Amino acid sequence: MPEPLEDPRAILDRLLLLTAERAGSRTALCRHLGLTHAQLQRYLTRKAMPPAKVILRAVDLLIGHEDLKSISERTWRSLFLPYT
Repeated sequence: MPEPLEDPRAILDRLLLLTAERAGSRTALCRHLGLTHAQLQRYLTRKAMPPAKVILRAVDLLIGHEDLKSISERTWRSLFLPYT
């Protein structure tokens, strides 16, 4: 039986918060992700879904982070369903 999917928005929230922590500040995070502060705020407040390239840049910054290793491959794939 496939394991249940985690809520994609909850994963994105966690991903962006961990990425902000790793980057050191929201300004550094914006620079790394190629976003303005206003764009980042829209993603953090769930007013918009970040584009795939932003998600991939965030994942790139966090490769190997322990908190992300517990997320199943099936759940990761579900993040990109809105883009396919």
